[in-house]
Amino acid sequence: MREDPDRTTETPRPSMDMAPPPRSQGSLTMGDQWGGREGGEALPEDSGTQDQMTPGVFRRRGVCIGGGLLLAILGGGVAFLTGGGSAPLPVSGASGAPGAVIAPGAEGLPVSVLRVADDRGYRSEQRHAGRLVAKRESALGFDRTGRLEAISADVGDPVAKGTVVARLDTRGLDQQEAELEAAKASALASVSELEARLDLAQLTSDRKAALVARNAATRQSYDDARLELRALEASLLGAKAEVDRFDAQLESVAVDRDLSVLTVPYDAVVTARHLDEGTPVQPGQAVLDIRDAGAPEGRVGLPREEALTLTEGQEVTLWRGSTPLKATVRRIVDSVNMETRTVPIILDLAPGETGLPGEVVHMVTDRWIDKPGIWLPLDALSESRQGLWAAYTVIPGEGDGPGVGALVRREVNVLHASADRVYVQGDLNPDEMVVAQGSQRLVPGQRVRVVKTVSFGPEGGLVMGEGAGVPGAAPVGDSDTRAARGGDGGSVGQ
Repeated sequence: MREDPDRTTETPRPSMDMAPPPRSQGSLTMGDQWGGREGGEALPEDSGTQDQMTPGVFRRRGVCIGGGLLLAILGGGVAFLTGGGSAPLPVSGASGAPGAVIAPGAEGLPVSVLRVADDRGYRSEQRHAGRLVAKRESALGFDRTGRLEAISADVGDPVAKGTVVARLDTRGLDQQEAELEAAKASALASVSELEARLDLAQLTSDRKAALVARNAATRQSYDDARLELRALEASLLGAKAEVDRFDAQLESVAVDRDLSVLTVPYDAVVTARHLDEGTPVQPGQAVLDIRDAGAPEGRVGLPREEALTLTEGQEVTLWRGSTPLKATVRRIVDSVNMETRTVPIILDLAPGETGLPGEVVHMVTDRWIDKPGIWLPLDALSESRQGLWAAYTVIPGEGDGPGVGALVRREVNVLHASADRVYVQGDLNPDEMVVAQGSQRLVPGQRVRVVKTVSFGPEGGLVMGEGAGVPGAAPVGDSDTRAARGGDGGSVGQ
C-alpha cells in the first residue's frame, strides 16, 4: 500500500533488517551495542539477527546484574557490621562525581545506659550439696549355716520390730536335740544308781566303824568300807557333770534354733532382698536390707569457715529442688572428710517435714566478700580475649549534643555472677555511662544516643527511667524503645 504524501511522516525506527547507520570514529554502532559484528557491518538478512543477538544480550546483562547484586550484598553486610549505617557511605553527587558522602546522623543508635558506681564488696551465696539418709540401716542375715526354708518379706514392705521375716531348716537341730535328750536321760539314771550305792556304802561304813569300836571287826574291813564310800561319791559327781554337759549341749541347740529365725530389730522398711527359699546360707550372708522407717536426717558437707558459723541446735533451711525443708543442726562433726575436704553437718528435719533417703538437698549460706568492684547487668557484657569480658562506655566527643557519643570497649574481670547481674573489676571510672543492654550488636567507635538510664532496683533487677540523668535526652518512641532494649522488645525489669 502506498503512503499518503500529505501525512506527516515519522523518523523510521531502526529495523532488525536494516543495516546500522555509519558511525563516527570512537562511537558505538547498533551492532556493537547489540552484539553485531565489529566495524558496523550490517548483519545478513537471512542470519536470524534477533535470535542470534539474544544470548549475547543476556550474557552481558547477566554479568552486569550479577555484579550489581554482589556489590549490593557486600555493601549491606558492611553497613550492618558497622552499626546499621552510622558510618559515612560514599554516593554519587548530582554531577555524578564520586567522593561525596552522607554525614553520620547527629543522634546515633539509641541505647540505654547505667552510670558506674563503686561498691565495697558483695555477698556471695554458696549452695552446698548433701543428701537425706536413713538414721539406721541394717543388712539382716543368719549367724549359722543352714538352708533358707522360708522368707516372708519383700522389697518395700514395712516391718515392725520383732517380726519374723525368714527361717532356716531346723530338722538337723531336731535330731541333735533328741540324741542329747536321750544321753541326758542315761546320765540321770547313772546318777540315781550311784546315789543309791552311795547310801549303802555310807551305812556299811558306819556299821564297820561301830564294830571296830567293839573289837568285833578288823580295822581292814572298816577301811574298805570307808574308801568304797569315797569312790562312789566321786562317781556320783562325774555322773552329775555328765548331765550338766548334756544340758549345755541342749542349750546350744536351743540357741541355734533361735538363730534359725530372722527377726527385725526396729521398725523398718525392706530395701533389698538378696536370697530366696531353698538357698544355702553362710554365717553373716545378707538376706534382707532394711532401713529405719522414721524420718531421714540430712547430711551436708561445709567448708571449715562456713561450718564454724553454725551452732548445734540452730535452725536452718535445706532445699530439695525448689522446696524448702526446715531442719535443726544436731551435730557438727569435729573432723574433715578426706575426700571432700569438708566438715560433715548432721541435721534433723523438723516435725512434719518429709523426704526420702537418697534425695539430694542443698544448704545455702552467704558471706560478705570484701573486694571493691562494680555491679553491671548481665546483658552489658560481651566476650573479649583471654577469658575476659568487656563492656561498652559512652564517651562524648567535641561538638556532640547531650547524650550523644562514641563507644569505647573496656575489659573487665567477673568476680561474681547472679541470675541477672555481675560483679566486676576493670577499667571503669565512677559516673561513666555503660551500655546496659544489647552489647552483642555494638562495636567500638560506634556513635550512639543515650535515651534511657537504668539502675538496679531493690530486688536486683533493672529499673528504667525516662531519660533520667541524660541532659537533653530526646523522648523515646516505640522503635527507639525496642532498640534500647536490645532489639527483642522484652522488658528489662526483673
